[in-house]
Amino acid sequence: MKTLHHSHRAPGIGVRSTAGFALIEVMVAVLLFAIGILGIVGLQASMLQTQTDSKVRAEAANLVDEVAALMWSEVNKGKPAPATLANIVQFKAGACAGDPTCNGWLTKLRATLPGGTLDQLSFDETITDSSDANYGQVTIQLSWTLPNGAAHKYITTFNVSPSTI
Repeated sequence: MKTLHHSHRAPGIGVRSTAGFALIEVMVAVLLFAIGILGIVGLQASMLQTQTDSKVRAEAANLVDEVAALMWSEVNKGKPAPATLANIVQFKAGACAGDPTCNGWLTKLRATLPGGTLDQLSFDETITDSSDANYGQVTIQLSWTLPNGAAHKYITTFNVSPSTI
């Protein structure tokens, strides 16, 4: 035998009040998910830009290390004659392109850094007193421009002092 259950509600009351509620919940969930995805995409773009900046800065530091090594090798040329700063005069920014060793480094600079330029490579070879703090002190400034238009500089000072050989 079948038992019939009767509802004490009026027909249609309660049923219509929840109709479409699941659809609204789904739409809110999709909206929150979309906002989260957009946030992750923005974070990814920012992370990629920072990684590119870091990579180029590291390449600039490596290029400076390389030119310092080249300068040290030139200072020591002519051994057993005494090492002298006069051996590295050709590395000054204005004369660098005329020296094969320095020009090779400049070519590498332009190929490695986007829009890379040597703005300054200077030292005072007239200082002959090895006890002077500025004796053999070299200052280098490199500049480059990233594809997004951001301009950067790398400036450093190091010592190429024959007195420490």
